[in-house]
Amino acid sequence: TYLTIQELYKRYKIDGKISFIIGTDAFKEIRSWYEADKLKTLVDFIVFPREEDFNHESLGHLKVRGFNFRMAGMKFQDVSSTEFRERIQAGKSVAGIIPPVVAEYIIQNGLYREE
Repeated sequence: TYLTIQELYKRYKIDGKISFIIGTDAFKEIRSWYEADKLKTLVDFIVFPREEDFNHESLGHLKVRGFNFRMAGMKFQDVSSTEFRERIQAGKSVAGIIPPVVAEYIIQNGLYREE
């Protein structure tokens, strides 16, 4: 992830920080990621709940260690990215899982379809 973010900055001449979307499950382990201390200087994290009744205060130790993040304002939804992609590939509805405008974009651009 660190190397990818570095490449994005080089390739697109980005000013400021990239917003990096991540689930609480992965964010809890962020300190174990490759070059995590460097990564935290390049991105601001937007953290989505991946557990019911998640207590965002349990991430306070990461704020103290310099990981800038905010919690996304949405409720937990028990759907994995794999399940989501499989639904799209099978032509099944994703209504209620993502906003209609996002679903329309995915369909119009043929995203997640097997070639």
